[in-house]
Amino acid sequence: MDFAAPHGRRWHAGATRVTRHLISLAALVALAACAEAPNEPALADVAARPAFSHTSTHQVYTSGSDVTTWDAIIPAVADPNWTTTICTNQPQVGPNAAWQNPHNAYVLSGHPWAYDYFIAPWINAWNSLGSVGPSGQNWTKYQTQVSGNGAFVIRLLADNCSWIYLDGTLVGVQGTNLAANSYGLTLNGTHTLQFIIFDGGGSAGGKFLLETTTNPPPPLNPDLDGDGHNNDVDAFPLDPTRWSLDGDGDGVNDDVDNCPAVSNADQADYDNDGVGDVCDPDIDGDGVDNGPDAFPYDPNESADSDGDGFGDNADRHDNSNTGPEIVVRTCNTGVANWHIGQGTWANDLIADAYASSANHGAFVRAVTDLSNGWKKAGLITGREHGAIVSCAARSK
Repeated sequence: MDFAAPHGRRWHAGATRVTRHLISLAALVALAACAEAPNEPALADVAARPAFSHTSTHQVYTSGSDVTTWDAIIPAVADPNWTTTICTNQPQVGPNAAWQNPHNAYVLSGHPWAYDYFIAPWINAWNSLGSVGPSGQNWTKYQTQVSGNGAFVIRLLADNCSWIYLDGTLVGVQGTNLAANSYGLTLNGTHTLQFIIFDGGGSAGGKFLLETTTNPPPPLNPDLDGDGHNNDVDAFPLDPTRWSLDGDGDGVNDDVDNCPAVSNADQADYDNDGVGDVCDPDIDGDGVDNGPDAFPYDPNESADSDGDGFGDNADRHDNSNTGPEIVVRTCNTGVANWHIGQGTWANDLIADAYASSANHGAFVRAVTDLSNGWKKAGLITGREHGAIVSCAARSK
């Protein structure tokens, strides 16, 4: 016996396939018989019931007309190799794609897989089982809220491939192996359940069933990409080279980035406090923020009172007269002032001589000695020596 495959191909079913469909038909007959009982809903009622039901010991969510869906995303061209190139662990079109026109899903009957594996309403993003797009290929998205605490099992059957997300995290993949559609979940409060379907052609849509269980089947591999980080904490569950987001795009994952919000590929951290320099308010860790710190990369200095580039702690004269010319008291010598070393300028030594001299004569002798030394060292000319000594003699 031949059955039309939902993606437009035809499959030949052997005795096993025929037997399974006979069992499904028998189940339908039994369900129809139950519909005659006054306390059991008919199949039509099952398709229309809300997606959530609850008893004291059991919770069930199913696909239904209250599930939100969006218009299909249509590829520009059909992929003839979709079973291997598209039905992989990572969908080419994800839940955050540019989905348009949110609306309620349509509950449809007549799909050949409607009663395979588990019973739940078959839904689609449009009011028809027929596929749309080139060669019938398209992407659809479905979303609903679920709540619960404890162990659940999610079952999904889609025509043709589907990816299940819980709160944005991939938790299950149904590829071309239709039997691989059951995964264990743990719920703790209210969550967003989403699934993406890729339709390869022919018929379209899918169904899901989420219910509590005390004995869930083996869950999806908790570490899909084998990078040592479980899917629930892995921002890239299918990329073994990354597991944490890189919010600033600097090539360093957020979990190890010392400035996750500011790009700093070099990860420079001058004071080794775990906060990268580009976002550290106190780069050198001296307790003074970078703004008022004249030396943000020197923990031993933070102020430069005279602005000569030498911190006050090491500056022998932290209030130097750094003017362009040597001034003896109020007399401008016309001789260029210069930096002698360690934050000391020629004007500083003139001022020191004045402060340490007992009288005017001692001051003149001290300035003369300074000037003689500078002349011998070749720092000033004979004329400049005379100008300095003359200003000292005339100073008061």
